[in-house]
Amino acid sequence: MYKITNLENHKVYIGESFNIEIRWTQHKSDLSSNSHINKLLQCDFNMYGKELFKFEILQEYTTNKPLITQAHLILLEDAWIRLYRERNIELYNIENSLEEILNGNKLLQVAPCMATNVLIGQMKKFYFHFNNQLQIFELKKIAKSNLGNRIFIKPNLIKTETNSELPATINRFAKIPKEVILANTLPEHRISALLYFNYNQTWENTVHYSPIYMIQWCKYKANWHRGTEKNIFTKFRDCMDWYFENRYITDFDKGKYIQNTFQSSLLNMVKINPKNNFGILYDFEIETINKYQSPYKPLNKSILFLLLAYIKAFTWIRTNESSGHSEKSKKNKPEIFYSQFQAIATFIGSDRKMIAKATGVLEQLGLIKTYRMPRYKDSNDKWHTDDIIYICPYRYIWRNNQIVQCTKEEYDYEKELEYGILFLRNQNYVSKKFYQD
Repeated sequence: MYKITNLENHKVYIGESFNIEIRWTQHKSDLSSNSHINKLLQCDFNMYGKELFKFEILQEYTTNKPLITQAHLILLEDAWIRLYRERNIELYNIENSLEEILNGNKLLQVAPCMATNVLIGQMKKFYFHFNNQLQIFELKKIAKSNLGNRIFIKPNLIKTETNSELPATINRFAKIPKEVILANTLPEHRISALLYFNYNQTWENTVHYSPIYMIQWCKYKANWHRGTEKNIFTKFRDCMDWYFENRYITDFDKGKYIQNTFQSSLLNMVKINPKNNFGILYDFEIETINKYQSPYKPLNKSILFLLLAYIKAFTWIRTNESSGHSEKSKKNKPEIFYSQFQAIATFIGSDRKMIAKATGVLEQLGLIKTYRMPRYKDSNDKWHTDDIIYICPYRYIWRNNQIVQCTKEEYDYEKELEYGILFLRNQNYVSKKFYQD
């Protein structure tokens, strides 16, 4: 196991290899010739130069059976990647080899025809546990009593990483108005309540609900007797009261919003389905987030919905051109969103730590990609941390009376990211930011 560290921004690339020297030589050759497959690593290498990249071994591991060694190295790479993400260390790794192999998108080098079955067999028997004292992962056998609870690769992460697994068409989506996204005095559950309206409305634009039914539909437990003033019930009630006061729904009786008591409200479709100023959430994105089980309890599904809706609502979108978008228009207005964790937290009503964790999860789920801009120096020679670029790795458009996924020729997120990096770097002449070279 090895890592390549950017000594300037501390971003890391994690990899595994049977022959570390040959693998490092390949990395260095590809980077020097500007042909490395990892565009983010290549971009930073071009920016900072080879002197600011450190190659080092994370951990050595072997067995007397090549197929077993290969399987364990893949599991070990996945364990290191997850550990770094849990520690909020930024990674260059775009794909996860284990997930790519399990999805059938990548073959193993040694005996590829049988290697995947060996890998799955090892996953069922063993896992890697991190030894804090030795700072390495150790192989542990799974107890028979815990086999049913084995969570090494979460099912919701499979087949969400690459565009090839995305749906070709979209059947349903929800618009999240900016007004809702920026209502930062409300709990994050305001997004889940709005999704309930979208997915449970009748033909007459009416929605029926009780607190328990709504909360459970939103994938939460309806806990009523926790002895705290703010529990899941009061959070949803506050959101419903806000939607009533701001004319998203009518006929809401706050006094009847208790347990299994049902009531009905008429939806104001002008507010629920706005023509502009919204972020769109597709059905597969909603399903992916709903399946995710966070090991960090404060990070719930509603925060993930809220952050994703915020990113989409404020991502730059170029206007349509009759002959397509020129390279000049793409460079002048790349389809990106950029900000900092603290700024996002302030706008949507969260905290910096939560936004950082939510960003990592959304990227892990394949719903966004990120790139941290290098530090910059202002006109007073003071150094500052610059923005993080957010970009959606896929795009859908309306064509032939249906919503279809764009081809790579129509939308290339890696190109958009490159243009975004260049755009922000060129702003140094306007904002008097001087980036590290």
